[in-house]
Amino acid sequence: VMRKSHEAREKLLRLGIFRQVDVLIDTCQGDDALPNGLDVTFEVTELRRLTGSYNTMVGNNEGSMVLGLKFPNLFGRAEKVTFQFSYGTKETSYGLSFFKPQPGNFERNFSVNVYKVTGQFPWSSLRETDRGISTEFNFPVWKTNHTLKWEGVWRELGCLARTASFSVREESGHSLKSSLS
Repeated sequence: VMRKSHEAREKLLRLGIFRQVDVLIDTCQGDDALPNGLDVTFEVTELRRLTGSYNTMVGNNEGSMVLGLKFPNLFGRAEKVTFQFSYGTKETSYGLSFFKPQPGNFERNFSVNVYKVTGQFPWSSLRETDRGISTEFNFPVWKTNHTLKWEGVWRELGCLARTASFSVREESGHSLKSSLS
């Protein structure tokens, strides 16, 4: 009973929708209680319906501010919607993701991400804008986890200066990229 209740507690925590999960094991009480019966009670504290975060990052000669919003357990079955926005001196990005586990088998899940990333690379006189979508399916097989992912990106490359090299100018413009992994 101890081991099974601990495994159940760990599964509940892995859902990412509870702040705290406590297990209380007690003997059965009452008129219809069995002599060797046990009551197992799970006391949970859910996360808030909306959580947010903000922070700053410094690195690679760039500073940026990151804002995030998360809606855990959005529809009551451990679904999550996450939005993240990052504004920096050379790069700006934002993304929206939706995560949906399979009921009863939370190791098997599906997620969709939509994003846009804009970056400047002054040493190459290059500006890049990526707009993309990705879908991901995670599933266990025996004792290993597997991921099947598709990603599609609309990439726009442009020159930052008239002094850009010929190879940068040659690659400028719009292109579509797709990958399966």
